Amino acid sequence: MTADLVLRPALAGDIEAIISIESRGSIAKFIRPWRHERHAAALENRDFAYLIAEAADTTVGFVIFQHVLSTDRAINLMRIAVTEPGQGYGKPLMRLAMRHAFIDLGAHRLWLDVFAENHRARHVYRDLGFVEEGTMRDAALKLDGFHSLVIMSMLEDEYRSQPDAS
Repeated sequence: MTADLVLRPALAGDIEAIISIESRGSIAKFIRPWRHERHAAALENRDFAYLIAEAADTTVGFVIFQHVLSTDRAINLMRIAVTEPGQGYGKPLMRLAMRHAFIDLGAHRLWLDVFAENHRARHVYRDLGFVEEGTMRDAALKLDGFHSLVIMSMLEDEYRSQPDAS
């Protein structure tokens, strides 16, 4: 089912699909959606990499990296989401994102933050080899109040030591 999953660079015409995915109920509670203008500006910014995940020519998710031009080679996996959680695309998409960061973008360190209460995502990230580095307490304000973020990362040698790394 996920063997045909591919990543391609996002185009301006993909922004509405990204916003639609961000706005879905189960996803929106763990992603703070952006407006079209903010995505358009980031898509044009060379320090971001926007990727669309497709299977059988259908959009099934997206990935957004930030700091891809970092002289420290520390790239932030800013956002990753699938259209329909539970369909088996999440972990394969994350593996493709990791490969893109370390192989294509030359990352030394790939890091992300995840809402502390997003236990499902934290479990997936740990399974893929990410290490929890710490918690930023009450770092994000959402409609229901402040939420803590857990910082997780993977280093280049940790990625390359994985059996399916290429």
